[in-house]
Amino acid sequence: NDAPAVSTWAELQSAINETSGDATTPATGTTNVKLTGDLTAPAEGSSYIDIPAGKNIILDLNGHTLDRGLSEKEAINEGNVIRAGKDVSLTVKNGTITGSNVTPDFNKAALRCQETKELNLIDVDFANCKNVALFLYGVKSTNIDGCTFSDNTYGGGEVGGAAIDVGSSDIDSQRKEITIKDCLFKNNTLTGGSGSAIHLYVTKNDYDTTVINSTFTGNHAGSVLSADDGGAICIYNGSLVLDGCTITGNTAAAEPLNNHCGGVSVGEKTASVTLKGKTVIAGNTCGGNAADLYFAKKETTVKLDGLAEGSKIGVLTAYDIEEGSSAVVATNAASADAEYFFPDNAKYNINYNSGNIELTISP
Repeated sequence: NDAPAVSTWAELQSAINETSGDATTPATGTTNVKLTGDLTAPAEGSSYIDIPAGKNIILDLNGHTLDRGLSEKEAINEGNVIRAGKDVSLTVKNGTITGSNVTPDFNKAALRCQETKELNLIDVDFANCKNVALFLYGVKSTNIDGCTFSDNTYGGGEVGGAAIDVGSSDIDSQRKEITIKDCLFKNNTLTGGSGSAIHLYVTKNDYDTTVINSTFTGNHAGSVLSADDGGAICIYNGSLVLDGCTITGNTAAAEPLNNHCGGVSVGEKTASVTLKGKTVIAGNTCGGNAADLYFAKKETTVKLDGLAEGSKIGVLTAYDIEEGSSAVVATNAASADAEYFFPDNAKYNINYNSGNIELTISP
């Protein structure tokens, strides 16, 4: 289809509404929509851009900005920029999304996708979004390529994800996939909660997330009164692969105990984490103390799948290790992999033992 060119907020919504398809008969065609300039929602009487169930949309921002216009205003219940409904296929590319300000925990996020079939984000910048940039709830397939998430905030208490927050659908047990490639997460901030850049709170263990060649820096979680799990990333459940990622200079406010961590926190449920490629998780702090890759329980580990030269990974566990014992922090390791690891607490040593990287107590 030829892409309708839109120049106002109302024209954009109209172009989306004219596509075929509904909740029971998904669209068979794809409608392309292209901006001709920056769009800001009118101050009065406007709403978010609604993509109803079953639509199939490619939205080309064409180098422009889609702005809800609420950055300097009070949060409202429907302060999103875009909402995508059930069985929607949505591609957004080539531009900036900003200006959302949604009441915390009430239909949060600049781009909110609920039981959406497919989401593709290509070269999109999410900047200065208040109360989450992207929320994925039961989304079957998500691909995020070449995007930047910067200066987004969330003040939602003990949840998380100023940049990306992921949750499980209560009615769908199908496995979901998220692929994030060549992205930058910078200066995203939680005033309380977990995983300022990526928060994977998936209760059903139904998400597989892969992050490739992406950088996380300057992200911050929490206040001293909250559970600050992962200044950059927190995973409670599901699987996470970090392939060639750099996670450094991220912070959390509280001390590194009770799951607190400045870098990547692996939670107490059945989270599965794999590290591969040149992976750097170092230089992150929590309450002024080193806290890079953090395990919420002694039995939690990561799996190695071919770490590359230049990797550097600081590790810490929530539970004290008794003298003469050890805690496995990585499996499927080669002996050379041990040189890539270091303890975030001086009382521990790193040891290689039969395919495992262990933390042991210093003599």
